[in-house]
Amino acid sequence: MSRVVLICLRDDRRQADPAKLIRKLGTTLVPDDLLAPTPLILTGSGLTIGIVNPNSSIRTRDTSVCLGALVGAQEDWWQPGAAVPDGCFALFRADGRCVELVTDILASRTIWYAHTPELFVAATSQRAIVTVLGDFSPNPEAFSWMLATGTLGPGLSWDRRVRCLRGDTRLTLDRRTWTLTEDSAPVEFTPKKLSPKDHQENLRRAMEYVFEHLDLDYSRWPVLLSGGVDSRGVLLMLRGRADLKCITCGLRARQSDEHGDAYIAKLVATDVKAQHRYFATDVSYDATDQLLRRFLVAGEGRIDQLPGFFVTSAFWRSLFDAGLPGVIRGDEALGFSRVVVSSQVLPAMRVFFLHDYRNLPDPRQWPLPPQTWPEFLRRRGGESPATWRDRLYQQVRIPYFLTGLADQTCGYLEVANPLLCRAIVAQIRTVPDSLRTRKVLFRRIVRSVGPRIPFARHRSEQHISGEVRRPQLVASISRELDTDHARQLLSPQLVDFLLGNMPREPASKAAIRSLKLRSWRYLPDTLSRFIAHSVWRRNVDVNLLAFRAYIVSRMDGLLSHDASQQVKV
Repeated sequence: MSRVVLICLRDDRRQADPAKLIRKLGTTLVPDDLLAPTPLILTGSGLTIGIVNPNSSIRTRDTSVCLGALVGAQEDWWQPGAAVPDGCFALFRADGRCVELVTDILASRTIWYAHTPELFVAATSQRAIVTVLGDFSPNPEAFSWMLATGTLGPGLSWDRRVRCLRGDTRLTLDRRTWTLTEDSAPVEFTPKKLSPKDHQENLRRAMEYVFEHLDLDYSRWPVLLSGGVDSRGVLLMLRGRADLKCITCGLRARQSDEHGDAYIAKLVATDVKAQHRYFATDVSYDATDQLLRRFLVAGEGRIDQLPGFFVTSAFWRSLFDAGLPGVIRGDEALGFSRVVVSSQVLPAMRVFFLHDYRNLPDPRQWPLPPQTWPEFLRRRGGESPATWRDRLYQQVRIPYFLTGLADQTCGYLEVANPLLCRAIVAQIRTVPDSLRTRKVLFRRIVRSVGPRIPFARHRSEQHISGEVRRPQLVASISRELDTDHARQLLSPQLVDFLLGNMPREPASKAAIRSLKLRSWRYLPDTLSRFIAHSVWRRNVDVNLLAFRAYIVSRMDGLLSHDASQQVKV
């Protein structure tokens, strides 16, 4: 993906060369298996904007840039103060008066920024901002969140000075007064009293509108097709378009599994007359350290989901080499698994706290701050567990988890998520809990327009529990943790615990244990309530925890190196 960096100096007479710095970023922000083009640099009105690894899908006008895709024709998209368009995008707009950053309704593309008395810098890369600032200020709370959840936590970055925008937000820098104004639209679920049939028709129309008006050349943007309902819904909305292409990734041996992604996806593609390609993602682990570095460069350590990157990085590179601008994903916010009581909601969103894990020593022994849960994410008065669940999905799961996954892809290609556009999200917020839970309404639409082909029961990719037990990966993790740097950063007690307790159990056993922990979602309500109130502590996979500690240690070193670059503004 292209990385955008905007640099605004308060005093444009200051001796600085932002363009030189951006050219430097053109080598450090790109995975080492890509031969990326020279960065595109835009200047004007005392501003410098750099686009690292640019491609044909990017919109530019003067000193404004739009990454992603817009819905409909909006000719003034580039003007600060203009209406916010629909789409899935990160929008940078600037002129002589102000700088404006705009996120789409769910912040499906993360915009980071830092504001000092002399400098304002915004980017789609944390590393770019740290490089521009010229020093690194580690954020220990992000370390705690990474260890507990495999993400940086709600709104946090590796550097304590770097912030990210929420969804549906407009941040404005007044260049005259050097002050910031942030305007975020509230997230409200207001169900309408309509029949299920009317709700279904409204959602279907919203989906048709988005796919009809999204500014993508579908012949050059393949759909990532699994055997599930989300990507199938995307493909069915595109049925009938010329040269429609879709791609499925997975292990070579799983192509013949009649209940798996690979087999089911091929059936669906054949039915809609789309070209289908299966890309085998079996990985050689002979160069594990190199693969791990690419993982950190591509995704900047935002998320611990290693298998998805290991098995697809070669695939992304092949699409990049073919000159394709991006891929279409089926990420959505159309409802989630059933919850009965509020205590089930945070675990459903993969939100855990270190003190929740019963197989760890007391985290208070480690020099890490406690995780804090923002007030705006707490359950509101009168909010049902299901509504809170779906609000957190839109305010936590998408901007802090799924965008981390997208960033791994975006190290190579652009990503478009049509189901996250405003017209669709706004419509689903008017649907009652019963029709959102388990995506009931969306599933009805997909079944009504699609073939009678069952959904896949098995994934074609490896589970992370298996990956973090591979001898080559365990060796790389151990080498990184068994250093003075890691012990000083994370504490000798934590590092020694991890090195001494990485289990040797088969991956299949870990997967069974994980399945047991999730099984409450499918139990009767009364039993589900009992489990939610009594079984509140769980075990963490120590190998996975060690890998998260590896990410913390390596990213601390990488960002410290970025900050030490000699080119500063």
